[in-house]
Amino acid sequence: MTQGSLEYLLVTDKGKVHESLLRTDVEPYHIHLAMLFLGAHGNTNVLANTNSLAGDSITIELAWMSNGRALKARAEDLILNSDKGKPMTLGPWTYTGSAVVAGRFIAQAEGNLASIIIDGGALINNPRPGKENDEIWQVKTDATPPINSPIVVTLRLESPASQNPRTTQSAPAGK
Repeated sequence: MTQGSLEYLLVTDKGKVHESLLRTDVEPYHIHLAMLFLGAHGNTNVLANTNSLAGDSITIELAWMSNGRALKARAEDLILNSDKGKPMTLGPWTYTGSAVVAGRFIAQAEGNLASIIIDGGALINNPRPGKENDEIWQVKTDATPPINSPIVVTLRLESPASQNPRTTQSAPAGK
């Protein structure tokens, strides 16, 4: 998506593609397994208490080519908070890890990976003020790669015990 309202940063084809900046073919459970192997702690009770989405802090970085040049940005740089007229505040996202309900891994079933609004079923959630408002988040059109651009999404798990972040998953995504 290159313009309009956003609720999600990253989804699969099963997810809310019409409300997402990016789409990927990577399976949610593959990302979740990688995060678990690296020691991430999600919140297994995310659907019960969406006001407190506990989990590990992660950084989301994007990389793509444009006119032969390699470009990089943080995910926040491509999202506009229309209430403030500014890009989303820089800072970590929360790896909540989704939930399992009646034997179904919700992120896998619904395809929503990284949510800008509160979504207890997504693997990753936005912890910033405004996360409960689905009307203020927009595509920052002057920073967004052209539609269908191959984009590498890197999730970097922040390690509070050490100052060295661990790269957890790089996955190609398209718009």
